[in-house]
Amino acid sequence: MPHKHYEDTSLKEKAIGKARQYEALLCARSLHQLPEGFKALSLCFDDFPQSAADCGAALLEDAGVRGTFYTCFGMLGTNGYAKPEDVIRLHKRGHEIACHTHSHINPSFNDMQAVQTSCKENIDAARLLNISLSQFCYPQGGITLEAKRMAAAFYSSSRSGFWGINGTTFDAHCLKSVPLYEGHMLRVNDFMKQLRKENGWLILYTHDVSDTPSEHGISTRSLKHIIETCQQHNIPVCTVRDVMKQATRKPA
Repeated sequence: MPHKHYEDTSLKEKAIGKARQYEALLCARSLHQLPEGFKALSLCFDDFPQSAADCGAALLEDAGVRGTFYTCFGMLGTNGYAKPEDVIRLHKRGHEIACHTHSHINPSFNDMQAVQTSCKENIDAARLLNISLSQFCYPQGGITLEAKRMAAAFYSSSRSGFWGINGTTFDAHCLKSVPLYEGHMLRVNDFMKQLRKENGWLILYTHDVSDTPSEHGISTRSLKHIIETCQQHNIPVCTVRDVMKQATRKPA
């Protein structure tokens, strides 16, 4: 049965979905703590097109850094998305492969059992390629309390759609992040300036990477600018998994 996307919902359903997101923000928190003085940036690519697997990954590798690729294995090889062999290549080159459900199902507007099944299908598909999925991203930022609890049982972290820098203490299953889209570069640069002044963990996410990006993508020039800015200001570029390995769980 086809699942419902954000674009398919009514204004009432969108309002209910937003309320459920804020409930998840406030409840069932899994608080973790970064080391003292810690500062890092993570670059993420969601349900990623071929251009991210090729051009995006190459830009990171040329700079000696790696990214986190949130993968929907059910979408690979279709409609311009990367292929299974690209995922294997990225994994072998040190990039992180993470979970974005098998079919990009939004927890805010779909049955929770269907969401959990999609996550399990994605984990199984990755396992066939000898890849372990330890991090998660809620498709379309559709975090709910039920999805948050499910994710906590399956993954080390989960990325939400809430904007911001993750501070010294953060909720591992409601990670804040900022869209790295060409049309948002002024806001992205503001967050970069904030990170230079303060400790914390900034997660940027995008989709395609090219000289003519889509509205949900980034240009090669802007992505290179972000990486070079981090290097100029001694801000480590780390995968989500590598940052989570350095964080410690705070007692409830």
